[in-house]
Amino acid sequence: MKWILNITLLVMLVTPAAASTFAVQNVSWEPYFFQERQVVKGHAKNMVALIMEDVGASAHYQVSPSWQRTLEDGLSKPNTIIAGIGRTQKREALFYWIGPVNIPVEINLYSLSSNDTVIANIEELRHYTTAVEKHMYYHDFMVEQGLREHTFTVVDIESMMKLLVTGKADFILLEQARMEVELARLGYDSSILVNKGTAFVAQTFLSLSKNTDKRWYKKLKASYEKLAKQGLIQPR
Repeated sequence: MKWILNITLLVMLVTPAAASTFAVQNVSWEPYFFQERQVVKGHAKNMVALIMEDVGASAHYQVSPSWQRTLEDGLSKPNTIIAGIGRTQKREALFYWIGPVNIPVEINLYSLSSNDTVIANIEELRHYTTAVEKHMYYHDFMVEQGLREHTFTVVDIESMMKLLVTGKADFILLEQARMEVELARLGYDSSILVNKGTAFVAQTFLSLSKNTDKRWYKKLKASYEKLAKQGLIQPR
């Protein structure tokens, strides 16, 4: 009986190590997480790789085809790391938060340069239509502001730009760095858009699915904090 008890305890001790492979994903988000010649690269990817090495775990990196897929996997699948998700009040209890990927950034309201509308405050958006990516913090912001009926939700920035260019949407919400990268990728000159002002400020984090063994969350978070203190990991 004592031998059986010892075997049971041994199994309990090694169980967390058996779950040491993580799925790391996000939509394409240059320069933080993107694919180039079949290899996933970027600042967020490098952060996770350093953490995996430090805790003795392995990871599979994947650029997801949509944010909705990324979010659903992060909510439902154990051992899933989202390599960059806005930390908002709505999401706070839905994930384990490992650490920030970037510094707080301004999320701006953009229109076509030919649009001379002046927006003095968010309340004035009730008179217009704003296109945002569904399920992202841009979308959450519009809903929280009571602007759901004035929001056009789409799956990606390409769809947002099509709405803007065809006059079906008056504004879009994006941070400047992502706007510049995505417009170049889609073949637009950034001068096609004009910044109408900052809507809100957000910060993006590495998150871990909540149904993962909490001991792994503690290890990953402790590793992030240790590597940050050593200067090996820095939000940017």
